[in-house]
Amino acid sequence: MATLLYKLGLFSARRAWLVIVSWIVLLVITIGLALSLGGKLTTSISIDGVPSQQVIDELQKSFPEASRASGQVVFHKTDGEFTKSDVEAITSALSDTENLPGISEAFNPFDVQKEIDQGNADLVEGKQKLIDAQAKIDQAEIDIVAGELE
Repeated sequence: MATLLYKLGLFSARRAWLVIVSWIVLLVITIGLALSLGGKLTTSISIDGVPSQQVIDELQKSFPEASRASGQVVFHKTDGEFTKSDVEAITSALSDTENLPGISEAFNPFDVQKEIDQGNADLVEGKQKLIDAQAKIDQAEIDIVAGELE
């Protein structure tokens, strides 16, 4: 590996202009393909009807540098776990959020956790099935060997 890197470095040093021009050509080709085939590049998101989007729109008009913000909702409880009424309130708030125009989906963290727990349970069950199947195979091999010896 060191020899390959040495040869690559030596080639690059001896033919520096060729390497630089090659990189520029590759960069121009990549940019050309991205612009012609890749569609429109954007880094902005807008959610119509949400108060925070209205603030972002106002900021964009009056203070454009500060209008490119994003946010994340975190549900936190300082005194223990969420109660059933807490879960219902969060679920209701998330379903109300999904009904706003411009929002396609809001993930309920409790549903996601149930899916994770179910996946873990399925994984444990699958591992046990594999262990049981391997035990059957081992027993069958023992029975075959015992049958051949008789």
